[in-house]
Amino acid sequence: MPDELFRVLNKDKYLFVFLKKNHGFLIVGIKKYFYFFKEGFHLVSIFEDEFLGKYGYCTECEKPMLWDKRQGWRPAREDEYFELSLNKDFFKHPW
Repeated sequence: MPDELFRVLNKDKYLFVFLKKNHGFLIVGIKKYFYFFKEGFHLVSIFEDEFLGKYGYCTECEKPMLWDKRQGWRPAREDEYFELSLNKDFFKHPW
């Protein structure tokens, strides 16, 4: 890993690096846009729906995700779909 990247990661607690096993490359990401599951890190994409507003969706799990600022992401149950909407605080603060 280049020294400059190592310094940035040490200073910023919101960034992290992981190795994508199947593809063999390093990914630098903002922690709150990833969901950690037993196989590793899954990217949580932000989508917008006219009824739900902006919400997280794990493309690897193929599930809508529910955000908790203390615990991070978790898959949403069907009865929680109307709670998926992300508020403005999610986008203002790194974590």
